[in-house]
Amino acid sequence: MFETFATKRGPTTRDVFFSREGNRTEMDQATLESEFFRRVMTRNKVTKTTCRGRLNDLNEMVLPLLPNERPLRVMDVAISSGISTVEWIDDLRSKGIDVQMIGGDLTVNAYLISVCRAFEVLVDRQGCIMHFDLSGIGIPGSANKLQYRLLTAALRMIFLSCRWLKSDLRRLVPKHLSRLDRKPLPNARTVSLVSTRLQTCPFAEVMEDDIFDAPRQRLIRQLHVLRAANILNRKYFGDEALKKAVRNLRSRLRENGLLIVCRTGNDGLNRATVFRLQSVGKLDVVERLREGSEVEGLVLSA
Repeated sequence: MFETFATKRGPTTRDVFFSREGNRTEMDQATLESEFFRRVMTRNKVTKTTCRGRLNDLNEMVLPLLPNERPLRVMDVAISSGISTVEWIDDLRSKGIDVQMIGGDLTVNAYLISVCRAFEVLVDRQGCIMHFDLSGIGIPGSANKLQYRLLTAALRMIFLSCRWLKSDLRRLVPKHLSRLDRKPLPNARTVSLVSTRLQTCPFAEVMEDDIFDAPRQRLIRQLHVLRAANILNRKYFGDEALKKAVRNLRSRLRENGLLIVCRTGNDGLNRATVFRLQSVGKLDVVERLREGSEVEGLVLSA
């Protein structure tokens, strides 16, 4: 079983974030990150993977609709690994647009906890296991195939049996999201689970953000453009939850700001609707990509 994982060696967390080989190019790093993120499972049972170039046609459609104010204040929510966010920044700047981007995701900050030299575990701030590093091999935190489930279950049992772990895991959960100054955990390193290109981009800020919670005060009525790609759909949430998310996102927009709602289908095609916030606080449709968003009517009625 372990040999099967070894023959399909996944990169470890250390490979991706704490090892900078002298001959590793930007493309090599991007490929390594892509392989890693597709194995990282969040507590919502989705991976952190994002395909490069997935939203190119959407970016092109939105371009002529953008407000004229500069710098353009933009937010991309549920960014996953942040690859699409970086591509959007690159596209806007290549068109001469001065942009300040905020990338938000439910899970950005995580911890790599060392059980021993050969065994490390990546957990989120709630203590959810996301990924295992075992003897230099990256292993998903959960798996579908039976033989893989047995291995991940065994690793999980070993990890959770550590005597010192129970009290330390409780410390992962701060009372407030803004409290990031807590004493570091022993045997742990902080990991930011987004593309290193986004982490180092001078035009971007990354934050943990739950679109179902009331937005932070600093975001209310501050954004010219907000994109919600592959998050507002009925596959994940019921109608009432979706309406709550729409109201929260709408509150972040300035007057005449744009809300972009998109979903990439199983056929690989993007279907999106662009809404504009009117002075009365209502959203109107200004453009559609293909047949538009499947939740267009819900957004208008929220």
